[in-house]
Amino acid sequence: MRRTFTTRPTQEEMLPVLLRSSLPIRYLSTNVFRLCTGHCQLKHHLSRIGFHPDELCDQCEIPETVEHFIEVFPKYSEAR
Repeated sequence: MRRTFTTRPTQEEMLPVLLRSSLPIRYLSTNVFRLCTGHCQLKHHLSRIGFHPDELCDQCEIPETVEHFIEVFPKYSEAR
């Protein structure tokens, strides 16, 4: 069963995920923080700070947000 978060995951919920990875914890925790806050390299954020002309996904023509990228984007539907 797929788990969806309606709020930010707690540190206790994320710790097992971070510890299972072979990547450094600092790298993982930084990326989790960026995804939770929306401050990442997706068009929605880049357009808000002036680095991209629009916020729309190239394939779906809707705003390319974290939620769209993780939950809706067709390219990753099989991985979900």
